[in-house]
Formats: sequence, structure tokens, C-alpha cells
Amino acid sequence: MINWEWRILPNYVSFEEAMEALNKGKITHFHPFHNQSVTVHPDANLQGWIETYTWKDLITGKWTIENV
Repeated sequence: MINWEWRILPNYVSFEEAMEALNKGKITHFHPFHNQSVTVHPDANLQGWIETYTWKDLITGKWTIENV
């Protein structure tokens, strides 16, 4: 019997790359903790983010860009 386990490994990008993608109208995801993701739309208001996360969290954190 074969037991296959599959995992999709995310392609993490830098904060700068994520912000460039947002500027181009793409949706990005911020991953502040293991198995947690926060979706960021191009028209998102970052005010709430600054209250929840520090600039260091955002700049050094893990980001992905949604491929639609």
C-alpha cells in the first residue's frame, strides 16, 4: 500500500515585491504566523495593520502573491 502525502509549498516574496504586486492590482497574502494568512487587496487600508503589526513584522514577514 502506498501512502502519499502532498504539501504545496508557498513561494514567499519580499515585502517590496508584495507591495509592487499590490500596486499592479494583484492580491497578496501576509503570513504573520505558521498556518495563518491575511489577504491584502489593492484597495486595503493599512491603518488597521499598523495597529496590529509593527513595520518590522510587515517588512521582514512572509508574503505571497495570488496568481489569478
